[in-house]
Amino acid sequence: MDSVISLPPLLSMIIDGLPPQQQSEYVYEAEERLNHFVDRYHHVNSLDSYCRVGLSYASYMYPNTISVDRVVAISVNYAIGFLLDDLFIDSPDPFLLDQYGIDRSACETPDAMLLYFDHLDAVFSQQHAPRNLIETMMWESGRDILGLSNQEYWFDCFVQAVMEHRNVSVASHADLVSGRTGCFGDLASYTKMRAGNMGGEFIQLMMEFANNSYIPNEMRSNEFLQKVTSTTSVHLGYTNDVYSYHKESSLEANPRNLITVLMECEGKPVAESVHRAVELVKEYGRMILEMEAEAAKWGLEKHMEDIKALIAGNVYYGCMDPRYRQSDSVYLEHRDMTVDWKIAPLFKVSTRRMATVKELQVTSFCAEVQLKARSCGVKRLQIKCSRVKQPLVGCTQVKRFPIGKLLGIVGG
Repeated sequence: MDSVISLPPLLSMIIDGLPPQQQSEYVYEAEERLNHFVDRYHHVNSLDSYCRVGLSYASYMYPNTISVDRVVAISVNYAIGFLLDDLFIDSPDPFLLDQYGIDRSACETPDAMLLYFDHLDAVFSQQHAPRNLIETMMWESGRDILGLSNQEYWFDCFVQAVMEHRNVSVASHADLVSGRTGCFGDLASYTKMRAGNMGGEFIQLMMEFANNSYIPNEMRSNEFLQKVTSTTSVHLGYTNDVYSYHKESSLEANPRNLITVLMECEGKPVAESVHRAVELVKEYGRMILEMEAEAAKWGLEKHMEDIKALIAGNVYYGCMDPRYRQSDSVYLEHRDMTVDWKIAPLFKVSTRRMATVKELQVTSFCAEVQLKARSCGVKRLQIKCSRVKQPLVGCTQVKRFPIGKLLGIVGG
């Protein structure tokens, strides 16, 4: 891989109109709870790494999630999804299959995969009782999400979207294994496959759950909403392809990637194809922003704000998460292996004393300095300060203050 080719900055995929980098304020508390979840299954391998990726993904994709319970539920759900993708499609491991109680024959053919995935989805939707470890995790995940949402119709839509995603994933995998490359032959065919393979619809349904902001049932078939959903799905898939190109091309020889398709279909070298891919991400981002004008007609203003946070969060997640970092990555930004994926400032107001105006000011200032230092390439910055004793009336409960709230408190 040429190490000196000129590539666009990864954050150039954040166009004007998208929100700044942010992460769920519950990321630290959720991490503690996920550690307890992993401890329950200490006898299986790799679950901790899948939960870490699930939390990272959830905390960036859904920065405004309303509670730590929902952050944990989303993280576990994505962790299981990432695990299943690896076990059945990306990197099958007979030993891990045995550990999670999955019969090895379930991975032998696409039909066997689909049959088992259908069973897992029935377990998740509380229709079947669990009979092994992975099914217990699925059943508990479905129970928690259904219980927290209290939205049976939404839950049914979510389950259906997950099933459709798995069907497309298995179908594209089967095409690849059998040598059928029709969906890689041109950009339009690939885009159609990638939107489904990415799972964009269920990711957006999960966004409704995270923010406790559900689309009315009668609006599900609305043509405008469907256009928003499909456009967002392509944006999510294209963005993921930009980040995963090095991993998929160098480590997996996987042709299911936008940049690889552009290189093959348009005959462009890697640098030009990366530039083209980034421009396509930005193009779909602009399409989403242009839809905002029509959103008010359907009462979907809040939904569009959440969509903008979602697609921006996907870009930030790819920049920050270790999943895509390699010391020899084609992207300079991904060669630094020391970056901390957690950026949310950790600040708690103790129940045993009042927070002070000075402390809030200092904490806000330090958070801004930390982010500025990070953007300038400073990896570690320690700031020390002394406390003063001017009480701020009312701050008596344990609470995390994200940067925006801190600035609001101090500025107000």
